[in-house]
Amino acid sequence: MTRQIQFCVYEDWQPDAIAFHQLLELFSETAFWAKDRRPEDWQIAIANSKPIVIVWDGDRLIGFSRATSDGVFRATIWDVVIHSDYQGAGLGRKLVETVLMHPHVNRVERIYLDDDAPAEIL
Repeated sequence: MTRQIQFCVYEDWQPDAIAFHQLLELFSETAFWAKDRRPEDWQIAIANSKPIVIVWDGDRLIGFSRATSDGVFRATIWDVVIHSDYQGAGLGRKLVETVLMHPHVNRVERIYLDDDAPAEIL
């Protein structure tokens, strides 16, 4: 099987029903700490995040992260997740690097990484 890994950066991600379902499934399967999040809360979090970085393998959503920032002083990277079938290949590192390169994040004085999840998820 040929993998077609693509990292996509979104300023204003408005997922269709299929992509949103894939996001919820990714977190349900991979992130024990986010299993009880409600879809309507995800919609609010997504609307207030910039950037959102999604990793696709073809049309399959396999990775996700998002950031919040004031654009000058502080930024936080949230919800770094790679599907378990793809872990160990450096995709989590690339996901974080992609968030860090975004102009809304790369100019701030201090960047925080939310570390509620165990390190092996990254």
